[in-house]
Amino acid sequence: MEKKSIDLERLSRHHRKPASLGGKNTHENISIVSVVAHRAWHTLFNNMTPIEIAREINANWLDPAFEIRALKKGGAK
Repeated sequence: MEKKSIDLERLSRHHRKPASLGGKNTHENISIVSVVAHRAWHTLFNNMTPIEIAREINANWLDPAFEIRALKKGGAK
């Protein structure tokens, strides 16, 4: 199988925590994703919080036998 090269023009910087929700422009808060995936994410979830995203996925996208939960790292609520 031939390894595909990365087309840098088709990549985008995605804030993991949106700037509009207090996210910073730091290495830890930026992911490099495809433009297509980035647009799809914002089409589906706009700037929702992780809890809002989990609720949306559970209500509309996921097999009802399962549940996605958004838990803050370190066990804090």
